[in-house]
Amino acid sequence: LARMIKQILPLFALASVFAISQAENFLPIFPGRPLASRTAFAASDPAAALHLRGRGAKPSHAALSPETSDADDDGGTRKYRYRSRVAYDGTNFSGFQIQSSQGVAGRTVQGALAAVLSRRFCGEVTVVGSGRTDTGVHARGQAVHFDLPARLTEGGGGDGVSDTEQEECRALERCLNAMLNYDLNLYGLEPAPPSDVPGHDGVDGSARAERPWHAIACSRAKLYSYRLTAHPVADPLRRYTRAHVHRPVDTEVLRRCLGRFVGAHDFRCFAGAVEQNERRRGMAAGTTDTTRTVFRVDLLEEDAGRGDYRIDFYLKGALYRMVRNMVGTALAVATGDMSEDELLRLLRRGEDGALTRADNLAKPAPPEGLTMEWVYYDDY
Repeated sequence: LARMIKQILPLFALASVFAISQAENFLPIFPGRPLASRTAFAASDPAAALHLRGRGAKPSHAALSPETSDADDDGGTRKYRYRSRVAYDGTNFSGFQIQSSQGVAGRTVQGALAAVLSRRFCGEVTVVGSGRTDTGVHARGQAVHFDLPARLTEGGGGDGVSDTEQEECRALERCLNAMLNYDLNLYGLEPAPPSDVPGHDGVDGSARAERPWHAIACSRAKLYSYRLTAHPVADPLRRYTRAHVHRPVDTEVLRRCLGRFVGAHDFRCFAGAVEQNERRRGMAAGTTDTTRTVFRVDLLEEDAGRGDYRIDFYLKGALYRMVRNMVGTALAVATGDMSEDELLRLLRRGEDGALTRADNLAKPAPPEGLTMEWVYYDDY
C-alpha cells in the first residue's frame, strides 16, 4: 500500500500543477459569467473553444496563426484590416479614447476593445475609432478598425467576402462579446476593403497610392442624438440615458436656436479645451481650425405627455464637446437665461472674431443625454 501511494502522489502533483497553469487561461475569459456558462458557451462556439484551448495551443485554422502571414516589402509582418460597429453604454466609461498618456486613469472603450483583441490574438492589437466620446456619452453605431496578424480564413483576400469568412467573423464577434462586459458590444465585424481615399502623391507626382480603409478618413458624416425631458419630475429609471431640464423650455425658441447652427461656422465658442490644447502643444493662439459643417438639426417630440424630446445633429465632424455645448447654449436661450442675440454673437465670434469658449457662459448639456447614433460611410 505504501509503495502504491508513493507511485500515485507524483501523478497527483503533476495534475495539480497542470490545473493551476491552465486556470489563468481558462477562468477569466468570460468575466461576469459563472464557470458553467463559460464552458457551455465554448462548446457551442468554435472561436471561443479555440481560445479555451489555452494560449500555448496551436489552433486548427488560420484565425490565430501569425506564422501564415505574408511579409511586407520592408520585412515587417503583414497585417489584415478588419472593421466593426460598436455600441456601448457610456455610463461607466471614461470616454472612448485611452487617456493614460495624459495621466488620466479610467476604463475606456478603446482600451477595453484593445485588451480583448490583444488577449484573443496573443499580441498587441491597436483599435482606431471613428471619433471620440466623452465620459458618460453613449454610442449605438460607432465604427472602429483594427489590424490582425492573419486573415480569419486561409485563401481570403479575393473580391468580396466568402461565406466561410463571414461565418468566422460572426464566430469571432461572439467570442469577443463574451469576453467584454455587458455594457459594450461589437457587431457587423468584417474584413475592411481598400479605401477610395487617395494616398500621398508618388515621388514623380504620378499615380496616387491606395490607402487601406480607415474609420476616420473614410467617414462621410455622423449622426448624434441628444435626449432630454422637460417634465417637472424625471423618470429615475432613465437617468443615465436622458438629461433632465429642470425649467420650462420654450420649444419654438429651442427649434429656432438649433437651426442657427446649420451650415459651416467657426465653432470655437462651442468647443472645449481648444486654447488649452494650443498652449500644451506650443501652438500660437487661434491657429487651430475650428470650422465645422452641420448639415441638419431636427428637434423631435418623442412623448408630449412626458415632455420627452430628441435633438438629431447630422454633421461632418464635431469638436471636443461641441454637440453638448450647442445643446447647452440653445437650452440657455429657450429657458430665458440667454438672449438669442447673444447666441448669434457667439456663433459669429463677436465683431472682431476674437470670442472663445470662455465668453460663452452657458454650461454644456449633461453627457448622459448624448448618443453617437451612426457614422456614415459609402460602403458600410
